[in-house]
Amino acid sequence: MITIKYHSDPGHGWYSIKTGHLFQHFIINKIEISGHSYISNTKKTVYLEEDLDGPLVIKYLKANNIPFIIKDCKTSDKPSFIRYLKRFTEVITVNKIN
Repeated sequence: MITIKYHSDPGHGWYSIKTGHLFQHFIINKIEISGHSYISNTKKTVYLEEDLDGPLVIKYLKANNIPFIIKDCKTSDKPSFIRYLKRFTEVITVNKIN
């Protein structure tokens, strides 16, 4: 079972997922993550932006009958710590095979 957590601040939201799950299910299947998603300093968690990357991952999970749950985290009234992390595409480079 994959646990996805939803985080938000007054301006935006993100779905967090463990980096290992992301590589296991999505990157290996050539699903690209945009430059609007972030990665934790430990590189263990990816914060997928709520408009494109998060829904893409959720759609993939549903289509492939992969069990998951979404937990809603406390909404902040201040800018989220996520905004200060490095962008996923700045840290992780995936070689594409065509």
